[in-house]
Amino acid sequence: GCHAALVFGSALFIAYPKPWKRLNQEGTPEDDGLPYEAVTLANGCAGWLVGCQKGTRAICLCHGRSQNKAHMRPLIRSLASERVTVLVCDFQGHGSNRFGPTTFGQTEAATVDLALDLLAQRGFQRVVLYGCSMGGAAALISQAERPHPCVQAVITDGTFASFSELIAEKGRWLPSFMQRYLTTAILVCAGLVAGYDPWSVCPIDSIGAVKVPMLIMHGDADRVVPFDCAVRMSERSAHAQLHIYRGGHDEPENSEVQVAVRKFAEQLL
Repeated sequence: GCHAALVFGSALFIAYPKPWKRLNQEGTPEDDGLPYEAVTLANGCAGWLVGCQKGTRAICLCHGRSQNKAHMRPLIRSLASERVTVLVCDFQGHGSNRFGPTTFGQTEAATVDLALDLLAQRGFQRVVLYGCSMGGAAALISQAERPHPCVQAVITDGTFASFSELIAEKGRWLPSFMQRYLTTAILVCAGLVAGYDPWSVCPIDSIGAVKVPMLIMHGDADRVVPFDCAVRMSERSAHAQLHIYRGGHDEPENSEVQVAVRKFAEQLL
């Protein structure tokens, strides 16, 4: 009974974004003095198109699990300019979209595709794609499986190498004889709830198929995803640069993150 409760409870925790994070959606780019347009992707996901909305250069931002577009405001402020437009969208189940399960990048990759399609339809021909944590996984899966002609570069930040490996790592506190079968049971249940195969979410296997320049970023004090994930992923592609910065997990307010993203994007746009 206790094992079943542990498995089911953990599976639900994994399958759904943290509901209390939905309370932290305050503000819009207008509060930061930036012009923006509220947009809706073809799958109904809500987004913001921020900046001048002129020209052909854009940066597409993909948030992490349990976060939302408002969480990205510090990074938006750093990147949006008269020369560069920023698009940020809420993934399904997150932000102002209806609450629902998440697949840690597998189905979120389709939302990335639609965001890129929207930019292309608006005339943006050169796009840098940035994704944090789950957003980075979605970006890599998207561009490995369906490379978009407008994408000039991909940046990941705090992205895991393998989702099942990450969950197994989190289960190391369990007695050794329980670790394998409990983590397997948790992943199976989470996959059934959310409708996907958790073992298929493996960005490290996608990175070799991405043929544009990549910047693989990770905080040296990240307690959610070990930074060796970034090291291992960067070693899988000749197109990838590694940048380990001072900081933790999913910190759009981190000035070192902002500078690194801005400088890399400026080189490719």
